[in-house]
Amino acid sequence: MESAKEHNSSDEETAFEGFAGPLMAERGMAPADVADIVFEGISNDDFWILAHPEWNKVLTKRVAAMTDDNSLFTGFGASGR
Repeated sequence: MESAKEHNSSDEETAFEGFAGPLMAERGMAPADVADIVFEGISNDDFWILAHPEWNKVLTKRVAAMTDDNSLFTGFGASGR
């Protein structure tokens, strides 16, 4: 197993990082807001702690696909694209 120090990003990873970084800077939540959500989830003993509750539907579809036939649901975001 390679260490994080030895890891070389694939073209896909590099492209995602180039897209996700600016997107999070523009639309991301403030760290304090995320901390509040995580603290509340831990306090409530929640199994899933979602900073963006709209992801609940896509996560439900992914888990259902895995448990139904061990397939991969590739939907992304609330739109399922």
